[in-house]
Amino acid sequence: MGDDDMASKIAICNMALGWLGAPPIASLTENRPEARYADQYYDLALEQCLRDHRWNFAQRRVRLAEVDVPDGYGAVYENAYALPVDCLMAHTVLDTGANEMEFEIALAPDGASKIILTHTVDAFLSYTARVDSTELFDPNFSRALARRLAADLAVPILKNNPQKVEEAETLYMNAIRAAQLADAKEGKPEEVEDTPWITARTGVVGVIYGR
Repeated sequence: MGDDDMASKIAICNMALGWLGAPPIASLTENRPEARYADQYYDLALEQCLRDHRWNFAQRRVRLAEVDVPDGYGAVYENAYALPVDCLMAHTVLDTGANEMEFEIALAPDGASKIILTHTVDAFLSYTARVDSTELFDPNFSRALARRLAADLAVPILKNNPQKVEEAETLYMNAIRAAQLADAKEGKPEEVEDTPWITARTGVVGVIYGR
């Protein structure tokens, strides 16, 4: 990670800490609980935030590399492909005619990676990638990420304050909704569907854009 990326990462961490009333940090290696917690939770918050919306900057479409169909799946699926190493969430498998195909994700025979099982030769995958470079984040994503991190840090930092912990979680959900609407302006929304984790907590149907 470059100096600019690290500076931006620290800025996101300090935004989260500031919302919790905690003092800022200068480095993730400081011998202070705030720095240790931020270092511990940042990657988890990043992946969760990327999963919670199809952010335009994190979308990828690639041709998949074919692998052998594992024993036990041959009667169900004709083809198998390696899952891209940066894939956080697989959305759609397409054939060469851009038709959506049924697929399943399974553990590879080596037990150390995952594969995609489907019915088409020469398959393509549309997916959300893990993006670590803060230079690619837009301000809305950075703010949402800071809210996610604040919600995760609220438990160890605020300890016996469940009301503040719940408030931090609600503020994250609000930030995601605002970012979804802004992000959708960069592309045509193709489908409206429930966002389960939001619906479960608020009773409101969410909108997912950018399919």
